[in-house]
Amino acid sequence: MALFRRETKTPQDEFAAEMAALVRKLLGVKAEIRSDFSLSFLSAGGKPVTMNLDNIYAEARRREGDDRVQVMRRSIRGVAAAKARPQTWDEAAPMLLPAVRAASWAAAAAPAGAVRRSFLPFVQLLTAIDFPDSMSFVTSDDLRTWAVTQAEAERAAVANLTSQPAPVGLAGPVGMVMGPDGYASSWLAAPTSLAGVTSERFGPDPVIIAVGRDQVRVVDSTNAEAITAQLTEAIDAYREEPRQLSPVPYLIGSDRVEPWGPPTGHPAYNLVQHAQRLLALFEYERQKSVVQELSTKAGEDVYAGSYQLVKRPDGSVWSWSAWVRQVTNALIPETDYVIVSDDEDTTSRFTVRWSDAVAIAATDLTQDAGYDPPRWRYHGWPTEMTLTELRRKAVDPSTNPN
Repeated sequence: MALFRRETKTPQDEFAAEMAALVRKLLGVKAEIRSDFSLSFLSAGGKPVTMNLDNIYAEARRREGDDRVQVMRRSIRGVAAAKARPQTWDEAAPMLLPAVRAASWAAAAAPAGAVRRSFLPFVQLLTAIDFPDSMSFVTSDDLRTWAVTQAEAERAAVANLTSQPAPVGLAGPVGMVMGPDGYASSWLAAPTSLAGVTSERFGPDPVIIAVGRDQVRVVDSTNAEAITAQLTEAIDAYREEPRQLSPVPYLIGSDRVEPWGPPTGHPAYNLVQHAQRLLALFEYERQKSVVQELSTKAGEDVYAGSYQLVKRPDGSVWSWSAWVRQVTNALIPETDYVIVSDDEDTTSRFTVRWSDAVAIAATDLTQDAGYDPPRWRYHGWPTEMTLTELRRKAVDPSTNPN
């Protein structure tokens, strides 16, 4: 996640300084602290190295003492020991593995030019070059060097993963995907192989919950008690997971993976809705910092709106973003509802469903290309005619309207 530099040092500033000092101690080279929360230094072979600190910081701040220091040391040594990138397809192909990552992580931490694509809502698929002590990600330059397409690289990566059985262990009614280390969540990219293993133990429609890249659970979707318990745990675990992926349950079919949604009235219905919106909240908030910094660098005054969650008395949740009259250039997240607000006349505030807002104000609220998750731009206030139409669609989200 890109960070702004401030006069007062933040915990991230202090961590970056600590990491820079550790680089000098371990490698004997000076590390430059960059404004995007990364370090740059020269490897032992004189090769420039950029080390993103987001995920290391997220993991280290949940550790203490020697355990924390070992996380930091291991990360530095892994980056410093990274071998030269393979120069031929014959050399590269056996080294590839699929990497399923949160969209915000891919946008902030993957190297420039890394090839990636939307895989699931708020989740992207990259292709990793798996070194013994570290991983890198395939870039467009790599593909040109190897003379292959992104699809060919992805197929080779999945083939490497599925050359071994999916290591699913049992813990009562729940399965745990045990590896490979750093790639447990990557089995989502191999649904045919995963379904072949999990359907035997968890029914024809197993559900997978990949809270983090190495914290992956499998549950029988017809076992309401088990899946409700696992979703409750997953929502809490996701908040604390240093390598977050998603608390959303995914249905594993013979040739597909897709978000799982139980029917209304199912004991897990509200939990699934909560998990989907919690994922969106975390992803949009990480993206917000990046959007704000990029617009500042481009000399554009843009307000990056927040994704807000509200919980109803029945346990269900709803999300909202704001269309504010006093803001003349905004990028807002896609939410369940839009609150249309004039800060100088708060009594005129009203709420409409997102679908109604984009349909009625189609010329004023438009999707801005290039954002994953998607953001929508408005440049000003709707006309009176549009406002009148929007008010006719006003709803009270707290009553959970259909």
